Amino acid sequence: MNKFCVFCGKAPDGKTKEHVIPKWLIQLTGDINREAFFGFIKDPELSEFKKRKYSFGNFTFPACNICNNKYASLEEVVKIILQNILDGNDVLSSDLSIFLDWLSANLRMSCNS
Repeated sequence: MNKFCVFCGKAPDGKTKEHVIPKWLIQLTGDINREAFFGFIKDPELSEFKKRKYSFGNFTFPACNICNNKYASLEEVVKIILQNILDGNDVLSSDLSIFLDWLSANLRMSCNS
């Protein structure tokens, strides 16, 4: 199976792994090793589909090193914005715009993979 960068869609250059849900967000919401079901996989022995189970910390996609670093910078800004929202601190409309752009980009990333 050919792998592609979750951000740019090309073959990964300097391949890294991108967490579908950022580690800091998983930790903020609970145990990074808790498991969830993400889709189905065909069981060759039983000729039926089984739920695909991952720990949140291991649910990753391939990414180019450059793309991953680019989005990591945005993610650091978003982390601060989200913490301010959760702490009840004032946030600027420009901060909310950045936060919503990040959410939108992550939704597109999840849907395209």
